[in-house]
Amino acid sequence: MLQERLKLLYASQQMDTDTYKRLPSMLAELENKLGVPLQEDNAGAFVSHYIKAIQRVKAGTPIQDDLSLIQMAQKKPTLFQWAIESLHPFDTDNLSLDGEAVYFVSYFEMILGEEPIC
Repeated sequence: MLQERLKLLYASQQMDTDTYKRLPSMLAELENKLGVPLQEDNAGAFVSHYIKAIQRVKAGTPIQDDLSLIQMAQKKPTLFQWAIESLHPFDTDNLSLDGEAVYFVSYFEMILGEEPIC
């Protein structure tokens, strides 16, 4: 799994200690859901974006995207739900995570070898 990337991002202070400690189990859970091992070549960019999204959620400033993009992402309800679930543990303010989920759905589709819908 993407241990070297996680170590580098943590060492460069792009994520806090809480996120660093929680991320490996969350990525393992996501691997199980997707049924695909997450490696540097198929999920490196996703993990970097995921960390940034987590930090935005923790700060109370998640991306609030265009409704039409959210509606396109919701056409993949399972992937959309997994995206929301992956961020929900970091949301202490009951924020809308739909805007962040749009991008995760696209990443998940690429990891699965599907054509992204948004």
